[in-house]
Amino acid sequence: MAENIRAYDQSTNSRGSVKQNEDSLKAIDMVHARIHEGKTWFLSAARDLTASSDSDLLVVTSAGPEVHVRFAVATEAETTIAVFESVTASAPGTPVNNLFNRNRNSSNSTTVLAYDAPTIVTTGTQIVFGKTGSGKQAGGEIAALAELIVKKDTVYLFRIHNDTPSVNWAYPQISWYEID
Repeated sequence: MAENIRAYDQSTNSRGSVKQNEDSLKAIDMVHARIHEGKTWFLSAARDLTASSDSDLLVVTSAGPEVHVRFAVATEAETTIAVFESVTASAPGTPVNNLFNRNRNSSNSTTVLAYDAPTIVTTGTQIVFGKTGSGKQAGGEIAALAELIVKKDTVYLFRIHNDTPSVNWAYPQISWYEID
């Protein structure tokens, strides 16, 4: 009979799971374990950006579990990507309903809410800034190399700005897991 054992390594400040199966131990990292537990979600959407325009995604965390976020944005041409914290919106926008659990067998729901095309009053504090496709490169991708542990009960804005006078294409992907 297989049993799951939780492990914690103080020297690296990391957690993981060890699964006993047929007299052998197999270790998986914490994110992989969260996927198996049904506590990891993602959203992705293609964006056609008109000349010098913004595409905004509002992400709202709850007062509940701790949320760990990673993101990436692939673009066709020069683009600026920024993430803002403690944003004020007069209207949240259209609810994003394609927040998918990475464990497709899980019925767990996320505590995170996401909205497309919000009406922003103040952008709050900019915590991430980056450019892709600038200079001699036509397009590219920018990604958070490390995850962000975002504040509870806080509104975040993921803004993609088309820096060109032409139509630009962007493909944002946001992934997160929750720790109770």
